[in-house]
Amino acid sequence: MAIRSTVHNTGADAVTELLRLSPPDDGHRSVLCTCGRVARYEGMRSRPILTVVGWARIDRPYYLCPACHTSLRACGACSRQLAAWRLSVKAETK
Repeated sequence: MAIRSTVHNTGADAVTELLRLSPPDDGHRSVLCTCGRVARYEGMRSRPILTVVGWARIDRPYYLCPACHTSLRACGACSRQLAAWRLSVKAETK
């Protein structure tokens, strides 16, 4: 049982590292909001997610629109980065 727990903890740590996105560079500190205005980068946010190997954390950029107060949690580049990672994981498992 201890070996299984250790393997799950190691897997969850690895998933957390893979899901740790980088803060946006100076050229990507604002994104277009759904209301048509500009949402500004507020900082990095983290949240727990449940994976097949246990609990992990995802760190991602957080944007806030001052006009409509909508929060955007990942820019297009981050979404593309996650999509590419998911595709590579699928390719490795086949």
